[in-house]
Parts: sequence; structure tokens; C-alpha cells
Amino acid sequence: MDVGCGGGFLAEEFAKDGFAVTGIDPADRSIEAARKHAADNNLEIDYRAGKEEALPFSDGSFDIVACCDVLEHVDDFSLVISEVARTLKAGGVFCFETVNRTWLSNIVAIKLFKKKLEGLPLTKTEKEYYSRTVKKKVVALANPELHRLAQKLME
Repeated sequence: MDVGCGGGFLAEEFAKDGFAVTGIDPADRSIEAARKHAADNNLEIDYRAGKEEALPFSDGSFDIVACCDVLEHVDDFSLVISEVARTLKAGGVFCFETVNRTWLSNIVAIKLFKKKLEGLPLTKTEKEYYSRTVKKKVVALANPELHRLAQKLME
């Protein structure tokens, strides 16, 4: 499951790798855009509108839950984490990343994100600073296939 999937960029990468993917986001417009883009690219992804604080899935529904650049935007961080834990299968994996909440990291993140959007390569120094200071990544690894997926997420 891709929590806070937005337009479906991460969900699509999982689907291309052969995973059965469900994406959830509170913004109906984002879900509509994600559905259209997935259909245009012949990808089967189950997109649903819903709040991260009340995931509409049964306990233990997912092997892997990904949540990228979302946790800093939710209304109730603790509730989202509880919902993710509830929907994960026993031994499941939760992968997340979020921008550190400092004024400097926000400025750097915006600068680097803008640069990437413009198609400009990051310098070695920018990449090192970004991975060391701006991003905080935590991944629990359970087996080699999940390790490969986690590595792809962190590229």
C-alpha cells in the first residue's frame, strides 16, 4: 500500500516491478489523476480516496506499506502510524521517508526538488548533503527481495 499516494508516482513504480498495489490519498483530484495515468500506462493499481488516519482496510491486509513525504503533512501522526501498523501483516515492512523539520532542511529540500524538476543533475555535494541532512530514511528489512525494493525506494 502507498499511503498518501498523491498522483501515484511511487505506486506506479511498485506496479511496474510486479507488485499488487493499493494507493490511498485524501485528495479526490489526486486519486482521479493517478487512476487516469495508471490506465494510460496499462497499470493495474487500486486507488482509493481516504484519510491516512482512518485506513479503510482490514487488519493485516498488506505485506509492505510505503509512505513517502507524507508524514509531515498529516493531522495526527500517531494515529497514522497506528493505522499503518494495524493494516500491516505480521512481519510486514513499513518504509517511510520525510523531510526533517528544520528551516534549513526545508530551504535545501525546496532548492534540490526544484533543480530535479528542471531536469538538472545534483552535484555530489548536494546529493551527500541531501541524504545526510535533509532526508531521514528508516526501512525495516525482512528478506532480500524487500531489501532490493528498499534500495530502489532510496535511489
